[in-house]
Amino acid sequence: MEQTCGGTLIKMAELGERTGVLDLTAGDMGTRGSPEIRIEESEAAARHLLLASRGNLRFPDARLENVLAARCRWPPRSAGWARGW
Repeated sequence: MEQTCGGTLIKMAELGERTGVLDLTAGDMGTRGSPEIRIEESEAAARHLLLASRGNLRFPDARLENVLAARCRWPPRSAGWARGW
């Protein structure tokens, strides 16, 4: 999730809008923790941000490429998450 959008998400939720975040990775490469800890932290953050939904595609961390082939792979995996709204 982009670091600078938390206030906007909270404000929109307070105005009655449904907000959500879909993480692409679980933070495998992060220090002082594990992907499982990062998931727990993201769930706690979701409550603070008043999110209606938060999901995680669990792609390998630090290996995402902004190329057409990669962008075409992930929408089918995210579609089920979006339908849950």
